[in-house]
Amino acid sequence: MEFDGYNSTTVVKIVTKDGELASIGRLVIVDDLAVYDRISTEENHKRKGLATFLIKELEQIALSKNVHRNFLVATEQGKLLYQSLGWKICSLYTSVVIPF
Repeated sequence: MEFDGYNSTTVVKIVTKDGELASIGRLVIVDDLAVYDRISTEENHKRKGLATFLIKELEQIALSKNVHRNFLVATEQGKLLYQSLGWKICSLYTSVVIPF
């Protein structure tokens, strides 16, 4: 694992022994809220438990900062993983783009 931090953001990367990126995620602390963002696993590393490990690592970082309120926006693919880890759906989310 590799850790990088800037401002209120922590980036956690899981890399192979050859340095290839396998999974990555970000945690942003805003006041007493932990926001999980851009969690992804590279296609050739999926179904190995890396995303589960990554989420748990990010949760531990939030807890170490005494932050217990957690928030994320999930894709349909990610929703099943997060629910299996005990996350609950608060509301549905839709992105909208206003064309120029």
